[in-house]
Amino acid sequence: MNAAWGRLPAGMLAGMLWADTSFGLNIPVRVGWTENPQTSVTISWERDAPGRGTVHYGTTTNYGLWMSDPGGTRRHSITLRNLQPGARYYFRASSTDGFEARGAFLTAPAPTGSVHFA
Repeated sequence: MNAAWGRLPAGMLAGMLWADTSFGLNIPVRVGWTENPQTSVTISWERDAPGRGTVHYGTTTNYGLWMSDPGGTRRHSITLRNLQPGARYYFRASSTDGFEARGAFLTAPAPTGSVHFA
């Protein structure tokens, strides 16, 4: 594990965030990397009913950017691309059934040099 990743606050690496619904159930929102971790992240969650999922995101809690899936699905998975390396992003994941969860993640830092193995 890169030392820089070891200093991240809990919940800032790939893993799960939890959101409460009006029914008192915990719904996991997964934040992971399926592409270049310096410039992309995938946010996913699952609901009981089909609908459209949307992620609002940005480097402040005012967000400013958003992506949606095509809709008609219970499993939402939205990949955010063209992110800045080494930046903290805030997001709000929501779906048309009223679900909403907020969180944050860090993109991997840009390479600073070569890697040496002993």
